[in-house]
Amino acid sequence: MTDPGTSLVGGEDGLDALADAPVATLVARTRAAEARAVVACVDGLLSAGVSPSDVTVVVRDVDAYEASLRRAARRYETTLSVWTQLRLERTVPYRLTRAVVALLAERERTGGAVGVDVLLAPLRFEWVPPAGGSDVEPSDPFLVDSAALGALARRTGETKHAVAGWPDEVRRIADGMDMSGSDAGGTPEADAVGSSPPGLAGAIERYAAWIDAAPATPGPHDLDALLSPVFEAYRTRVMPARRDADDATLTGTARTSRALDRMGELTGELADKYGDWISDGYAPRSWATVADLLDAIATTVPGRREYATARSVDVMEANDVWGLDLPYVVAAGLVDGEWPRPPESAFPAALRRLLGTTDGPGAALRPRAGWTEAGELDQFADTVAAASEGLVCTRFAVDADGIEVRPSPYVQAVDGTPVGRDALDRLVGPDRELPDPIAAMVDLARTPEEDDSDA
Repeated sequence: MTDPGTSLVGGEDGLDALADAPVATLVARTRAAEARAVVACVDGLLSAGVSPSDVTVVVRDVDAYEASLRRAARRYETTLSVWTQLRLERTVPYRLTRAVVALLAERERTGGAVGVDVLLAPLRFEWVPPAGGSDVEPSDPFLVDSAALGALARRTGETKHAVAGWPDEVRRIADGMDMSGSDAGGTPEADAVGSSPPGLAGAIERYAAWIDAAPATPGPHDLDALLSPVFEAYRTRVMPARRDADDATLTGTARTSRALDRMGELTGELADKYGDWISDGYAPRSWATVADLLDAIATTVPGRREYATARSVDVMEANDVWGLDLPYVVAAGLVDGEWPRPPESAFPAALRRLLGTTDGPGAALRPRAGWTEAGELDQFADTVAAASEGLVCTRFAVDADGIEVRPSPYVQAVDGTPVGRDALDRLVGPDRELPDPIAAMVDLARTPEEDDSDA
């Protein structure tokens, strides 16, 4: 990354020295208008023959722009791939794993009896029978209807049974249903629990047999032996249907696939840490300990990024562009207070100013904002340095309350060519005409190739 002491003024130590490519600046009235201008600029570059893989939109905080950019992308029929941090704890593979471990921990805690919500949680997160059992084949259907799971949960209430006893309980409930799908109490068909093979009772019987086979008290080696087949079964039997139901960018499929990979890696880390805790006497050997460790590791180890697709234009946070070569970069949101974002402090502004001039004991309370400010500068400097063919810096002029906002000092530091109001109107208009400063970037990038071909 860049030197945190980089100056924001011009000269060889300034940001303009990092800009090897031409720079243009663009101002729209609102954030939504800025998002439209960003996507229109992207669309204009693609229409000029630039490959989608050569155009990247960079923002300080993707959450502030994702919705606006996606709306604009639909308007211009442009496909965006938004790179976001993989929030592992929100993915189905993690929640499936957590539900399995929680069920085993509950069985361990009670001595065998579990409630229906804990029992059904793995099925709600698409558990399918792992291969390897004598009665399980990869092509064997395992259809569990979510409505049937909900009906079962409503009918059993607070009842608890041993895992092996739950299939009989499901059959008992199903036997109370008449052929029309209603019971004596007039329960509608939507609340009926299917009992004919391959109905819910048969599915839960197979599922209960798998749970019962899990060790009552796990050793480190048991974790991989139990969980890895679950991930493989999910990959081979659930993922094809998820892919078929996904949109053209396959973003959801990519995220879930990455989560499966990450859960496979995490299982090894989990087993190692669990073994260390046991050997050091730090925690007891139990599924409850495994559950605590799983939560701790999943929330502290960073995930990786979503896979991009060749047909889409990447939208990335500035924190992710270090060391990359991104031919055309559109850096959005260059508003003072957002990029750079002021350091947070628990002290009121008046007290911060007072502490800033204090040399006595109170100096120890002086806020240290240097690292935060240097980090903000680093991220923008990395964005500037990444653009090899052209950089477009955009911002909005008024906030959601209609109050005028100031440009980021970073915009002034790169000294770009401004795009005029008329040129902006033509860019977002029906003709989608690229402004001259941006069109010149494309022309300049093509010149060396044309010279080589003439030679």
